[in-house]
Formats: sequence, structure tokens, C-alpha cells
Amino acid sequence: MSLIPTLADELSLEIIRLAATPVYEVCDEDPNPHYCYSTALSLARVSSNFYVEVMPILLDTVSLRTRQSLLAFQRLIHKINSRQSPLAHRGVDFPRLIQKSRIYSKEIYGNTADTPSGDYLDYKPVYDVLKNARAMGIHVDSTYHLLYNALDERGVPADDWTCRDALFWGGWTKWKELTCSIGGLAFLRQLKRLTIWIDDKSHKPSDDPRGLPAWTRTIPFHHMPNLTHFACTLTGSSEAHTPPTRMMVYIAPPSALGQDRHVIEQWILNPLDRHGVVVEFSPRQYSTSTSLEEAYFCGDGDRAWEEASRRLALLGDYQGP
Repeated sequence: MSLIPTLADELSLEIIRLAATPVYEVCDEDPNPHYCYSTALSLARVSSNFYVEVMPILLDTVSLRTRQSLLAFQRLIHKINSRQSPLAHRGVDFPRLIQKSRIYSKEIYGNTADTPSGDYLDYKPVYDVLKNARAMGIHVDSTYHLLYNALDERGVPADDWTCRDALFWGGWTKWKELTCSIGGLAFLRQLKRLTIWIDDKSHKPSDDPRGLPAWTRTIPFHHMPNLTHFACTLTGSSEAHTPPTRMMVYIAPPSALGQDRHVIEQWILNPLDRHGVVVEFSPRQYSTSTSLEEAYFCGDGDRAWEEASRRLALLGDYQGP
């Protein structure tokens, strides 16, 4: 059965893709945290054929902006894994889609003495949410606890932990919770890509000629022997409330990978190594409170790897994205 009877399937699919793609830039223009998904959700209800085409788009980036959304996503994963959900019989491979998802989290705070029993976070299911993500975006000021508590609940990540790509963003990145736990250290050892976006005027720029901020020297790269990709925000304007506009991207060259597993740490410590590539954030009308959030939603992290890889390929020293 045709998706749209009067149109060719190729054109129908393109129309559905464009209509279902969330408009992340307007997420904060509505009190409903899922406002950007409303069109995709409406299309998924049109027919079973629409549903099959829309769900991969809808699950490309999973935005967990409230405690309730996290709990709901946990229940979905539990039902799919236990084959209790009729969703598994509608022609959509949900486990595969979730493995390809980018999981983004913000404004989900930890349990307190006043947390209602129905909203209490059990961190064991959080492990199941994060373990198979294509990439995770963690807001360090409000959801960092999801990662380190989930890892602590499980201990050393088992063979089922496949997420190797992490982005931390916010006011500052803390490392003690990961470096002081068995699960956290195992997570760091498995990382292949690390992105850190910090928008904090309290940190002075370093005297590094590449423009790398001083805080990059506090990152525990010695615990990340498999890391091959690193990106970070560069110091923005000295004017107050000006968000970063550039990031430094480093992709380890193949020639260096065979010599030392801590190649990125060596690059950080060597101010004369100019292998890194400066990439601009996509032009956008940022608001001061959500600039980095919008950048994540709109794919600036993935685009940075692609742009750096393209430019390094032109120089003849390239490690694929």
C-alpha cells in the first residue's frame, strides 16, 4: 500500500522525513518539553505504514527533559525487552532503533528525601537506557548523576555496554565520580569519542597557542586509553553572556595510534602540536541559556567530526569519523 496514494513512494518518504524531523530550535518556545516531537507523533498515528517510517526519525535523538520522561522511556525499554509491548509487532525493530539513538538528558535531578515514591529513580534501569545508545549527551549540572549512579549500580560494565561516544556540557565537568569508581573507570576505558562543551566565564583562557582552555589539562585522559576523538569548546568572547562559537576537534592520526594509546593526552600537553582543527558552531540565533543545548540537538557534535575528518583527509592524515 502506498504511503500517499497520489505520489511516488520516494517523494512520499521525503515528505514524511522532512515533516517528522523535530524542530529542536523551538523546543523551549513551549512549556511542553516534547513540543518539538508533536508533528512526528501525529504522523505516526496516521497509519501503520506511516508509523514504520516515522519511528526511526522520532528515535534518532531521544530527549529526556523530565523525570517523568525518563521513567516512561525506562518502561518502554522494559516492555520491549520482555516482549510485553504490542509495539514489537508493528514492523519496527525497537531494540535496533534504540541502539542507534542519541540519548540526551537535562533537568532530571537526583532523589531527595522529599521525592514521591512514584517518582523515585531506580538507577539500574537507567543503565539499560544508556548502555546501547549511539551517543549520550549529559548535562553535567543536572543529569551527571544518571551516568555515574547507573555505572555504580552495575559495577564493571558488562559486554552489553556498547556506547562509546559521550558529550558532557554545562557549567563544568566533574571527574571524581567516575575516576573513583570501578564502573566509572571501566566506562572511561571504553570511550572512543569525547566532547566537552563548557560555557563558563569563570575559567580563564590558558596561554596555550592553540587556544585550548586551561581546564582541558584536568581531564583524566590517562584513564581513556582507547580515546581517538576529542572535541571541546574554545574560549568565547570576553563579553558577558556570550556563548562559545568555536570548538577544537582532534582526531588521532593512524600513525600515532600504533605508537601510544594515550595519544590525545600527549597532544593536550604539547602546545606545539597543531594537529587539531577549529570548527565553527552552526550559525544560529542562540539564546544565552540554551545555545549549547540547541547545538547538540541540531547535530553540531557529529558535524564537527565530519568537518574535521574532511579537512584532515585533505592533509593526508586521517582517522575516519
